[in-house]
Amino acid sequence: MFHFLSWAAYDSTEVFLDYDGDGIIDETKILNEGEVWFYDGTAASPGNANTDVNKSNDIKATATITATEPVGGWMWCLGGY
Repeated sequence: MFHFLSWAAYDSTEVFLDYDGDGIIDETKILNEGEVWFYDGTAASPGNANTDVNKSNDIKATATITATEPVGGWMWCLGGY
């Protein structure tokens, strides 16, 4: 399962996540300086944010992250199945 974390260097930074690399932006967040976005994904399509916590299946190895200002980003995989 993949997870994604991003943090902003400037106010009003738009961060875009294309979690399957198909060129379509799937998630967007606006962050201010120092704010963090933790994207935990879903375990089913379309998924349920209340019950699918920590079971991401939507972030693929081809995912792309873009932003309107510089951001830090970290993507990691946790296994165990």
